[in-house]
Amino acid sequence: DPRLARAEALIEAGRITYPPGDNAVDLLTAVLRDHPGHPGAMNLLGRCTTRLLDDARAARAAGLDYQARNLLEELLGFNPGHPEARALWAEWVGTPR
Repeated sequence: DPRLARAEALIEAGRITYPPGDNAVDLLTAVLRDHPGHPGAMNLLGRCTTRLLDDARAARAAGLDYQARNLLEELLGFNPGHPEARALWAEWVGTPR
């Protein structure tokens, strides 16, 4: 599926969830809608999760709490059950997400 190559390029460019309509998560969600459980799309969605989680931790370590929280919110928007992101949200924000 050519959308996978485009999604990978968007991940590399840091366009994980933004801009709306032209980001990796939107493309990968569309692939999974058409081909549930597609291993390539699932793998790339995992990369999106890891990238946002790493970026959130780095932002938090740099004292950029607002940015860190926004990155976690983006991640939880497409992967709401991610245990590590949920735990960090509860720790950083103080309320369950």
